[in-house]
Amino acid sequence: MQQNSPHTTAAAEWRAHWPLVLASMLGFTMIGVANFSLGPFMAPLEKAFGWSRSEVTSGFTIYAITCVVCQPIVGRMIDRLGPRRIALVGLASTGCALSLFATANGSLIGWLLLWLIYSLAAQLILTPVWSAAVASEFEAGRGLALALTLSGAALAGAVVPIVSTLVIDTFGWRKAYPILGGGSAAFLLVITWFLFYSRRDRLRRSRSEAAAVDGMSTREALHSPAFWKIAVAMLGSFSLIMAFSIHMMPILTHAGLSRDKAALIAGSYGLLGVVGKFSYGLLANRFSAQIVAAGMLILPVVTCALLMMPHASVATCLVAISFVGVSSGAQLQLVVYLTTRHFGMRSFGTIFGFISWALTIATGIGPVLAGRIYDKTGSYQLLMMAGIPLSALASLLMLWVGDYPEARAARPLAYQRGSASA
Repeated sequence: MQQNSPHTTAAAEWRAHWPLVLASMLGFTMIGVANFSLGPFMAPLEKAFGWSRSEVTSGFTIYAITCVVCQPIVGRMIDRLGPRRIALVGLASTGCALSLFATANGSLIGWLLLWLIYSLAAQLILTPVWSAAVASEFEAGRGLALALTLSGAALAGAVVPIVSTLVIDTFGWRKAYPILGGGSAAFLLVITWFLFYSRRDRLRRSRSEAAAVDGMSTREALHSPAFWKIAVAMLGSFSLIMAFSIHMMPILTHAGLSRDKAALIAGSYGLLGVVGKFSYGLLANRFSAQIVAAGMLILPVVTCALLMMPHASVATCLVAISFVGVSSGAQLQLVVYLTTRHFGMRSFGTIFGFISWALTIATGIGPVLAGRIYDKTGSYQLLMMAGIPLSALASLLMLWVGDYPEARAARPLAYQRGSASA
């Protein structure tokens, strides 16, 4: 009887709030427009301005610094104002900022200023905005709802490299920026205006009194060992993931694939990310969440080993990208899910703003270090060699996090069921 109730509650949550999940998933694709299009833009920018790949990706350092400073502030804004207002302003400003990249003139300082403008705008459309809204309305069905929401980034990973390559080849890189940035923002603003809300937004509209929300305060979370274990594990693992995400096409073309084949395989990366998100969302509800997370973090070891092979075939590259793609999709999902479960929803925006420091620092250093490795060595072999121990250490650290309070409370019952089955 107790097992039926959660399923009934989850079904009721989905009937009431599936448009919210759809809007959140689509809204979250906006952050992927800049990230996943940079690979296709890399060669045209190198040709136009004579920049190295580390210079092309140097804006991610600005992005990381901006996120470190701004994400706890934005998280506090989400906790106070609700996600809807933040998302609407963020989509509009991000679309404008992406369009401004068309004004790049070869000045590296100017390029970094464009990245600063974009980075400030993008703070308002990052993970906490969309996940806070969905987590506020879903309890029993939270794992699957967050998986679908965060698959927006993977959806962007599947579509953006192919669309960006087509738009760049058709209109040139200058016109491609406003087409991709402005067009995406306009479409997503309409969807968000009509379908996106949080529980706080919904109660505000109906003038109902908000119910009390359980969870840790920000101070309590920052003093929790679980907070720091998750953050450090994600810093190492996500640095490698971001290096692969941004340098995907250059890595594949360096392995010997044509630009078209590399673009198709890079597109599969996003689809596999969706598989990773749903796999983690489903498995975390059935097994120990941190063990499942550790398993997801170890997957890039296979990718690095395969891509170190000389003269890798198309099939080998596809298999290699499959492992890192699944891991990539699961990583954002697992850190959001574990944050909501370990620390609750009371101060989720602010707490995740702090824990996302690890993700944003990784976003800043991963692509730049990968570019520097290529510039210095002429290949990505050193990146593959470093990725194996890095993934293994991150996986072991995630095992050390331990279960969240609800799982620990249910563990004796699980053991009893296991013993009965045996």
